[in-house]
Amino acid sequence: PAPRRRDAARRRELLIRAAMELFAERGFDRTTIREIGERAGVDPALIARYFGGKTQLYLATVREEQGTATPAELLEEERLRTLVERLSRRGPGPSFQAAVMPGD
Repeated sequence: PAPRRRDAARRRELLIRAAMELFAERGFDRTTIREIGERAGVDPALIARYFGGKTQLYLATVREEQGTATPAELLEEERLRTLVERLSRRGPGPSFQAAVMPGD
């Protein structure tokens, strides 16, 4: 039999699209890696292989949604104040966790 053709870029894109949908529907905390893999139609273990984990996949979806838009200047005083206030109200979200715990 002919070897299966693997298309990593396509599977990666399927995972990003599935994650975007599920994060929008359920939020980050209530979305599981297994659900993302099922929706994408691929092995959920590929999330770790392609992205490193669920948080990094989340960040990839943010970058995808952002496209070519320039992100807000994080060191701008008002933006920084808003981020710190949000952190104190809601706790660390996935983006914050990825920034301070890159090896996790």
